Amino acid sequence: MSKSKTSRKKDSVFLGEKLTRFSVSNHHLLAIGGIAFKDTLLSMYFYGLKGLSDEGCFLVRQMEVGQGAAEAIRKVHGKIYRVGSSPDILYPNSGSSRDWARIQGIPMTYTFELRDNGTLGFLLPEDQIQPTCEEAYSGALHIITYTHDKTFNGAIAVTGATLWSMLLAVGVTRVTM
Repeated sequence: MSKSKTSRKKDSVFLGEKLTRFSVSNHHLLAIGGIAFKDTLLSMYFYGLKGLSDEGCFLVRQMEVGQGAAEAIRKVHGKIYRVGSSPDILYPNSGSSRDWARIQGIPMTYTFELRDNGTLGFLLPEDQIQPTCEEAYSGALHIITYTHDKTFNGAIAVTGATLWSMLLAVGVTRVTM
């Protein structure tokens, strides 16, 4: 990540922008980012995280939630997303916003790598934009719902970010489901 992107991400988390996180009383529960292209849902790196509690159980939960989101995405238009850490399913990298967010204490962090599978690069054909938004909506909704249900156990919650602002974070607008 570039210096300017890193600075903006830090500022969005610590200065209170509500577009990339789901929070309660300034306790951040979830961070979702989006980029193109690879049809993947990336979880954090999981390497060198000494001092973070219960990482074993956390890793299993992170993968289960990611697999659930990938299944929600598949149900929309049949698109198959791979789930895992970048070194496991793409290439080794570190210093991503999802890794940084986890180290800052945000328990659930993901990056959606949206369509296409790499053939067209960043030039997504117009006829794939709406389906991509619908898939991202479905996957993000699964992650947000899981995070809400596990945090509040069915209680009514007053949150620092609305569902709509979370969905804007992954670039979803004007989607009708």
